[in-house]
Amino acid sequence: MTVRAMPAEPRSKPVRRAAAATPLLALAALVLAACWGGDAGPTLTIRTLSTLPDYVSGGNVLLEVIADGGVVPVVTAGGVDVSASFIAQAEGAGRWTGLLTGLPEGPTEVEVRARRASGTLTLTNYPASGPIISGPHIEPYVCQTEDFALPDGSNLGAALDADCTAADKVMYLYLAKGDSALRPLPDAPALPPDVAQTATLAGVTVPFVVR
Repeated sequence: MTVRAMPAEPRSKPVRRAAAATPLLALAALVLAACWGGDAGPTLTIRTLSTLPDYVSGGNVLLEVIADGGVVPVVTAGGVDVSASFIAQAEGAGRWTGLLTGLPEGPTEVEVRARRASGTLTLTNYPASGPIISGPHIEPYVCQTEDFALPDGSNLGAALDADCTAADKVMYLYLAKGDSALRPLPDAPALPPDVAQTATLAGVTVPFVVR
């Protein structure tokens, strides 16, 4: 198992996976507080950002850890210490994010500790080809990865296997000033002079670029 601290890449999922309604649930979070000697220890929060913890797929998930009081948390996944790969977020004191990759199929326990506070969050990973909650794959089906159009006019290309899995594609788009639709970024990471600006949830003004 490896961990890289970076935003999760959008993955091209197999066309074969059956659609299912997204559960109307908040992303699961585990909040724990430790007390000793009458004084409260740091409050810890560990949660998934990219999906619900029970519905991880393709072996990767983006996590957020929040620890108040300026305490740097220790994070392990499946018994492996991965805390060094979590990056502190500038827009929020006491916030760290990390991308777990290479998760095995089935459950993996993630534990976070800070001083005397600790807790766990169980992740359940499924193959990228599914199924997750939809049941067995339906036969027959038509694989159309070669016809799936991307924003730059290209497509996903030929399927890689019998599950209709497509190769990963990473693309950058930007919003030009005065436009309402995104355009392909011609020369990432260089920004064109007409790129619009937008504000994050933390109120930070940044170029309007989408990966």
